[in-house]
Amino acid sequence: MSYFLKVMQRYVLTTALLLGSALHVGAGNVVGWGNNSASQIRIPTNIGLAAISVAAGGSHSLTLKTDGTVLGWGFNLFRQRDVPIGLSNVVAIAGGEAHSLALLSNGTVVVWGNHPQAPPGLANVVEIAA
Repeated sequence: MSYFLKVMQRYVLTTALLLGSALHVGAGNVVGWGNNSASQIRIPTNIGLAAISVAAGGSHSLTLKTDGTVLGWGFNLFRQRDVPIGLSNVVAIAGGEAHSLALLSNGTVVVWGNHPQAPPGLANVVEIAA
């Protein structure tokens, strides 16, 4: 069961819902409200005004920045918020209950957390969800 729900995405406006929490990005600024039991809405200060998109997992959050990099925060039992070192050229993100995904500009998918590998042969991907 996925707790990710993309409510609206148009230009740079995205809202993601967690269990009892919400994240919103507009004009590059991320805000969060609601349940913060795992620091899932405690927005890191190093995002600045560079956010394009947000994604919510079970109790963790992700943001995609304008430079194609990703930041993660919140619950981390399965390392689902620990973005792989060197991850770049990201065009989309998604958060599962205990894992995270990134779609790269070359159509490949990077997965980390409780499901650390994308299925073999996965290529030319245009959209992801968890």
